[in-house]
Amino acid sequence: MDIIGQKLHKDYIRKTGSSNVFTALFETDITLSSGTVTVIHGRSGGGKSTLLNILAGIVTPTSGNVFYDDMDFFSLDDEKRSSFRNRHIGYIPQGTSAVSSLNLRENILLPLALCDDTSIDTKSVKTRADELMKRLDIIGICEAKPSELSGGELRRMAIARALLFSPELLFADEPTGDLDDDNTRLVFDMLKSSASEGSAVLIVTHENDIQGLADKIYRMDAGVLFDE
Repeated sequence: MDIIGQKLHKDYIRKTGSSNVFTALFETDITLSSGTVTVIHGRSGGGKSTLLNILAGIVTPTSGNVFYDDMDFFSLDDEKRSSFRNRHIGYIPQGTSAVSSLNLRENILLPLALCDDTSIDTKSVKTRADELMKRLDIIGICEAKPSELSGGELRRMAIARALLFSPELLFADEPTGDLDDDNTRLVFDMLKSSASEGSAVLIVTHENDIQGLADKIYRMDAGVLFDE
């Protein structure tokens, strides 16, 4: 599945400052292709996360369109968009995204609990969850609650959850922010493997060593996307 963003623009209204309009993203066109890794890098506050969240259907653009193949994603209502995102999109957010009342394994399996697709093989999905936890070295703490986990363990939990359904589309916003060098390499390898299996992968990162990872690299500054 390919993603096409056409003339995407995002303004925010704010009550203070010299202007009541802040432009987070100037008019942008971008295509994410199945089987490839696209990387956007740049300084904090440059608009990278805004663009990623628009493409993922989480933030609504002020203007412009996002197409998943021929489907106009923002023409769907919130319920249908959420259902599609849960089944077909893997999303690794910045910061902590764990449900505090669930243990690590239950957090990873949350997309399964929320899924309305009755054709899913529940046993296979749970087996994949175990495989992901083993690869990310968190299987030994699968019963731990989020309050008992380190930042790096919470990050690896979010990565496993994003990969649970082998998504066609994978969005990763600073996926290695809390990880050491070894786990950073492991996660980038897993994201690259997802692309080799057919996913369209978008990574927003501050990491500089991305040349060998990306099929396409962009830089973003002050809401403007630059081709590299």
